Amino acid sequence: MTEIYLSRMEQHSSTDFGLSVVSFHEQVLGAHNFINRARTNAEVIRGYALLLETLQGFATALVLPFDARAIAIFDELQNQRVRVSTMDLRIASIAISEMPRVLS
Repeated sequence: MTEIYLSRMEQHSSTDFGLSVVSFHEQVLGAHNFINRARTNAEVIRGYALLLETLQGFATALVLPFDARAIAIFDELQNQRVRVSTMDLRIASIAISEMPRVLS
């Protein structure tokens, strides 16, 4: 998990948070893209370190699913023409369906 997430989480009780599976998806894609763009061995190593850091951080956290409740909320928000990115709308749908704080 990135230092930004950790520093933001330290301000609250760990039971106050759930991380969204969508955030995990975004972080993995970011590491994947970093690895694919790597031009040097050092960059490849850094990319895999980012991937491992992401995996280890999310493995120790409560990860909230994008499930049937979340997709129903997502569809409702889309029908209301809420103007945010798809991934942000998915995270919002998880937050609404689960109701703890979602760190994104």
